Amino acid sequence: MKISKIIYTMALLAGMGLVSCNDELAEPPIPQPDGGTIGLGTWEVPMTAAQALTGFVNDSIAEPWVTGYIAGYINTNVSNVLSDATFGVPTADEPCTVATNMLITSRNPETITDENPLTWEECASVQLPSGPVRNALNLKDHPDNLYKLVTLRGTTGSKYCGVYGVRSVSDYEWGDKGKEPVNTDVPAVRYLWQGFDTSTDLNTYKAEGWKVLTVSGNILGWGIAQNGNNNYIVASAYNATANGGPYEDWLVSPAVDLDQSIEKTVSFSLRAGYKADDSTLEVWLMQDGEAARKLDADIPEAPAEGYSDWVTTKIDLSELSGDIKVAWRYYSARGASNCTAYCLDNVNIGGAPEVIYTGLDGAASSINWTYDNINLGGLTSVWSWTERNGGHYLYGTAFVNGAHEALAYAISPEIDLTGKTNLTLEFEHAANYQRNIRQLCKFVVRESGTTEWTELDIPTWPTAGNWNFVKSGEIDLSAFEDKKIEVGFKYASTASAADSWEIRNLKITGKSK
Repeated sequence: MKISKIIYTMALLAGMGLVSCNDELAEPPIPQPDGGTIGLGTWEVPMTAAQALTGFVNDSIAEPWVTGYIAGYINTNVSNVLSDATFGVPTADEPCTVATNMLITSRNPETITDENPLTWEECASVQLPSGPVRNALNLKDHPDNLYKLVTLRGTTGSKYCGVYGVRSVSDYEWGDKGKEPVNTDVPAVRYLWQGFDTSTDLNTYKAEGWKVLTVSGNILGWGIAQNGNNNYIVASAYNATANGGPYEDWLVSPAVDLDQSIEKTVSFSLRAGYKADDSTLEVWLMQDGEAARKLDADIPEAPAEGYSDWVTTKIDLSELSGDIKVAWRYYSARGASNCTAYCLDNVNIGGAPEVIYTGLDGAASSINWTYDNINLGGLTSVWSWTERNGGHYLYGTAFVNGAHEALAYAISPEIDLTGKTNLTLEFEHAANYQRNIRQLCKFVVRESGTTEWTELDIPTWPTAGNWNFVKSGEIDLSAFEDKKIEVGFKYASTASAADSWEIRNLKITGKSK
């Protein structure tokens, strides 16, 4: 196997949550007998007790659902380690004495006999916190719960009473499925841009309305991968068993209201890798919760080894109105090395402006901006990257034991606007005193390789008298289309008045020509 494919697989495993509790990168557990097939942890495809017993985790679901038969309890009055001495199946003669825990198994109770008894090695531990769940499930108060099938929501991947199991159970449902969640659709937005660069955690995008739907094969199918500074989302069955398919998984976008959009289009970029028979990707239009029709998208051909170039598709949706979603359907007849991987990036529904550059991230501990100190007025610095209350910001001030006359620029790295149009910039800023900041301090732009700055008006200044951040309002950068630029902030002060300026979360948006 080529090294490039190994690296890709490791990144995809991390994004999909198929990393075990001891950080060993491996395929999901092999299906267990007696009902122990692989589950995802979703309410409709829960993990099994056998999976929980191996320490299986799904990082894309904070509290997965786990199903199994209630098989006994751990007598913590004797020991806190699961063993023959502490494993107990309550009977009339030896009733359960502990309500704080129970055991579940994937083994069908009908197979449990005197000749083939259940052993503690087949059981996952379950922690029952005080409250409604413990009150309903514990065997001390409800001995008739023994061998009932139940599905629990909690955390996996850590040990309880010496073995892996389900901790901090927060909910349950009788039977082999969890509780179907209420409709979690976020309201339709005017337009949607997603480059998947915010996080490598799939939950980040689910919170924004993205959904991953598993139709068959019991794998997540979609996960976030990373290549250098670029994230994208990948569909693959590489981490599944070769003959466990077919694997079918859908990625569904949040809803977009085309009646409010800038333009009625959808565009996205795809690439494909490691060609295999019976692996496909389709793009579908969804309306009213149903797959309405397949869209004519340019699906790249995967090479036998490695990946194709990125291919961008733009589809006209001008005949449509109202709320729509776009879905990508991944299908592979087989898993492991017998599948093609498809990478998706830069999704734009409704003509959303593209995020071209972000800087001064308030969550970052450092930045790659530089400072040009024209006049420090006797100070050691004017600009700094500063932390306050757990957040960071660019801080400009010449007020140190009184005001100092100063002039200094904070300057971004080079930003490439080649092939971009409809360019705007926005940032957040705060300024408490505002003696002369609006007259002397400026937002500036210059073409790379030049020395002269262009000063542009800041539409919105913060209210004086507090340190509350406000958005600057959109600043037009249309004069710099097709150029490589630097942006910056000019700080200036006098010997009688020197303000303090806090700036963070700068963003440039636009559209590709």
